[in-house]
Amino acid sequence: MFEPLLILVILLLYMGLLFAIAQWASKRTAGQGFKNSPFIYSLSIGVYCTSWTFYGSVGSAANNGVLFLIIYLGPTLVLIFAGTLLRKMVRVKSRHHVTSIADLISSRYNKSQTLAAMVTIVCLIGILPYIALQLKAITNTFNLLSANGLASTTTSSSFNVEMITVVLMIIFTILFGVRHLDPTERHQGMMVALATESIVKLVAFFLAGLFVTFGLFDGFGDLLDQAERLSQNHLALQKMSQTPALTSWVTLAILAMSAFLFLPRQFHVMVVENANEQHINTAQWLIPSYLLLINIFVIPVALAGMILGHGPEQADTFVLLLPLQADQRWLSLLVFIGGFSAATGMILVSAMTLSTMITNHLVLPIIESIGRLRHLRTHLLQLRWLAVAVFISSGYLFNQVLGNTFMLVNMGLISFAAILQFAPLIVGGLFWRSANAKGAMAGLTAGFFGWFYTLLLPTFIKSGWWPQDWLDQGPFGITLLNPEALLGLSVLDPLPHAVFWSMVLNIGAYVAVSLSNSSSKEEEALANEFIDILKEETRQLPTLDQEENILLVSKVALLRGCFSEYMPTDLVSSAINRCIQNTNLEGKEKVSLLQATYLKNEAETILSGAIGSAAAHKAIQRSNIFSEEEQNQLSTMYSDLLAEIHLSPEELWSKVDYYQEREQMISDHAEQQQHTIERLESEAIQRLNAEQALKELNEKLEQRVEQRTAELKSSNVNLRSTLQQLQQTQKQLVEADKMAALGGLVAGIAHEINTPLGNSLTAASLLKDEYGQLSGNYQNNSLTRSDFDNFNSVANESLEIILTNSERAAQLIQSFKQVAVDQTSDERRNFQLKHYIEEVLFSLKPLLKNNAHEIAVSGDEINIDSYPGAYSQIITNLVMNSLQHAFAQTDNGRIQIEIKDSGESILMNYRDNGCGMSSRQLRRIYDPFYTTRRGEGGSGLGAHIVYNLVTQQLKGQIDCKSKVGQGTVFNIRLPTKIPSDKKNAVNEPHQNEDTADKPPDEGSNDFVI
Repeated sequence: MFEPLLILVILLLYMGLLFAIAQWASKRTAGQGFKNSPFIYSLSIGVYCTSWTFYGSVGSAANNGVLFLIIYLGPTLVLIFAGTLLRKMVRVKSRHHVTSIADLISSRYNKSQTLAAMVTIVCLIGILPYIALQLKAITNTFNLLSANGLASTTTSSSFNVEMITVVLMIIFTILFGVRHLDPTERHQGMMVALATESIVKLVAFFLAGLFVTFGLFDGFGDLLDQAERLSQNHLALQKMSQTPALTSWVTLAILAMSAFLFLPRQFHVMVVENANEQHINTAQWLIPSYLLLINIFVIPVALAGMILGHGPEQADTFVLLLPLQADQRWLSLLVFIGGFSAATGMILVSAMTLSTMITNHLVLPIIESIGRLRHLRTHLLQLRWLAVAVFISSGYLFNQVLGNTFMLVNMGLISFAAILQFAPLIVGGLFWRSANAKGAMAGLTAGFFGWFYTLLLPTFIKSGWWPQDWLDQGPFGITLLNPEALLGLSVLDPLPHAVFWSMVLNIGAYVAVSLSNSSSKEEEALANEFIDILKEETRQLPTLDQEENILLVSKVALLRGCFSEYMPTDLVSSAINRCIQNTNLEGKEKVSLLQATYLKNEAETILSGAIGSAAAHKAIQRSNIFSEEEQNQLSTMYSDLLAEIHLSPEELWSKVDYYQEREQMISDHAEQQQHTIERLESEAIQRLNAEQALKELNEKLEQRVEQRTAELKSSNVNLRSTLQQLQQTQKQLVEADKMAALGGLVAGIAHEINTPLGNSLTAASLLKDEYGQLSGNYQNNSLTRSDFDNFNSVANESLEIILTNSERAAQLIQSFKQVAVDQTSDERRNFQLKHYIEEVLFSLKPLLKNNAHEIAVSGDEINIDSYPGAYSQIITNLVMNSLQHAFAQTDNGRIQIEIKDSGESILMNYRDNGCGMSSRQLRRIYDPFYTTRRGEGGSGLGAHIVYNLVTQQLKGQIDCKSKVGQGTVFNIRLPTKIPSDKKNAVNEPHQNEDTADKPPDEGSNDFVI
């Protein structure tokens, strides 16, 4: 026995340890350590094993034999056979920002707030007994462990420990479950703490089982032998060996499978906290192993307790009572901590998830409907804290009122049966396309009524809260309405009876109402998306070329106003930034209507994380993000197509492919059938008629062939003429672009030459003035030696200036002359490549005069036999492309040109650190007339000219790599000596989708920012 105060101190220390573990895990950088491990995820699912498992399983085994195993066989069957269902829920959670089981159901059924509220109410009524179960277990075991021995649960010590537990659970839940407004945020600290508790309760129960089996007895064989000898005169032992009814097996299996998937706490740890779908693979073997280990000693402990003289009514405490009676104080304390872990883990997660559901689906709709309360929308986080406190306190009050009425296992089954009402809605919603919101509400209402009338009402009657006559004679004396024998069905036990009627009512109403009411277009689209959520997307989402004429700032202002109704200012800015980043709209001033649609959908997804999908949908709709004109445009774009086929855009392409393949298959089959029919008909007709028909057919066919041939000849003539015109036009445009570039170059050179000429004129003018003064002094006979020396100094300086600037002008003229001649000539000659490129860049220097751009050339000096004019045009076009496009938003860009000798070829690497290109732009870079700056000076021919010069005139290869924000790289391979063959070698560009999406590797010739 322990003093109550010592036990309380130990509990506080244990909770402090869990607090420290959770705090440590929360502060570690995302992705580090083991907190993102699949083992942490799997062990946290062990929250399924509550005090019912830790204490109540032994009680169930003592009263019903091996029937308790079904509670753990159900989850095993789910993990083995329902992996697809679990993965669907995880995928839906990620796509729709689902925060709870109510949010999942609401999202599937047209984001119905009414349905979400109904689910929340069912959870509250169903889970409160389960919370009371945990508090009852803590109270009973505390009294058993304390020095008060078997004191009543109404003693002050029990009251204190229960109240302390409630306070600790409220604080711990708020700190690590409700810290932030968005409950889809992963609570990694809490998950690590839950995994720790799972290990603690497994170790504690396992050690207790080992002690009982091998410490108090000589192993399993000894236990079974003694039990067999005593069973002849021991009714409880005889009952343990009886085979349970099949209906009980099936009922418990259904309840266990449903509870494992759909209990709010299980949904949260398995779905909401899932960061990687692959973690499910680990859980599929780890959780069954965990359940096996924690239950392996349940039967031995139950047998040991009854062999030692305890009755089955005490079996809930056997796992703690037996070590206590054997004076194993520290083992008893460890067992108590294990049971405490089992209870508190369930309370923590349930309170966190229920607080979110209460706030989003009960409190928030009330606030929205009452104008005076709308200011509370910005205090949702504080309302969740209050919901945590109220929910846990309600569990405490429930235990005080009803906790002493039933055994632990009965209270747990009440909750399991309530949660079962969600199963048809979720399973049907993920696999049945005809399900709709009206059917879901009808099914949930009917099922909840059946659960309440056939299971919860008898609980109240047996507790003395309702007349006993309802169970004995039926309400108002109507036997057919007996809650435990409804419509005369008295062959089933109370639990199978309640499950049967609740499911009949639930599924019947769900199916009947869904089939009798057609789904809306939105519901059908959601149904298709949920059902096909696991299908792989085989092609990229199509984009429409639309004019970007909508001011982004106006849409952001509307979204900011919507978010401000529910979030503090700092969270609003963060949420807006996430919307813009997730839709790739950074840096844009105007967007297209399609991009604005993506922005709206992303905003709804992010807001749903804070207030639930149903409330978020209504809030976004209420904000009028789109004007009436924009809505009409959207309707024109989508309604005609998507409303009829009921598909989301992501599925449209795959469906088109599917039906095209199906059409082809049907056409082929129809053609084969037609051939068969024709053959059979021809055999049935007389040979003469068949020959005549064949002759006529041949004549007609020849006429059609001749007619078609004539049409094709005429078409070919027209096409040839059109092609010649296009080629001539393209040639003229290329020449025009070429001369325009040369004209710009001439203007720049003229401006550059003007500077040294101006300096020379200034010096000459000064020299002329000095000479005139000297000549005047000479004529007046007033010339002195100092005057002559001064003139001599000025003359030397002026002549030096004139000479220097004249040489500078001559150098510019010579450089421009060579470049201009090369650009307008197809002459082939030997030249030094690096030196020539430097001359070309020198001629382009005026273009860089008004900014801080840098151009650097490095590498080997290589003598080549080629066309210098082509090289000049390549460098000029690449530099102009960088200046006009890559550096459009910056004044300090950098261009690096690197030349390498590779034997019979050279490698020229051109790179800039500009804005880069998207994969879509990169695919079209060599297309003629393609430009991103239409109307701003860009002709769209620069890259096209470069590609033609490299691949045709210079017979080389060009490869472009780029990524948004990481610059652009052109890798050009050219022969050092052009072959004499004049035929153009057309090479395809070497960029592709994979290349476009990957940044250049370090250590290569590629440019990396």
